[in-house]
Amino acid sequence: MSEEENIKPPQVTGDPQGPEGGQQPEEIIPAEATALPNEDTVATELPTTNIKLQTEEEMEVHHHAHDPAAPHHKKNWKSYFWEFLMLFLAVFCGFFAEYQLELTVERHREKEYATLLIQDLEND
Repeated sequence: MSEEENIKPPQVTGDPQGPEGGQQPEEIIPAEATALPNEDTVATELPTTNIKLQTEEEMEVHHHAHDPAAPHHKKNWKSYFWEFLMLFLAVFCGFFAEYQLELTVERHREKEYATLLIQDLEND
């Protein structure tokens, strides 16, 4: 006897039309039918397709002035000026922020020391 003949049909209990009304119970599928195919059958049965994704418009590329692939491109004086200005502003803002932080810390210490001096004078 084969395994397919040994499989018993599912038993229907309750309503013969099923819970959904009119639907038959599902069949039990043997294990051989659900087993995955081996590598040889996959290569022959499943064709591969190469899908090339393309955009409708080509993307715009930003080339830097220091790009070694474009040595013929020279910067004009405006580019040098703006680079200098940006670097100067970045450094200046860093020093300014550090100065403001020190000033705030010193003011806080000044108030703390004045409070302690007044407490010491009252204790004496």
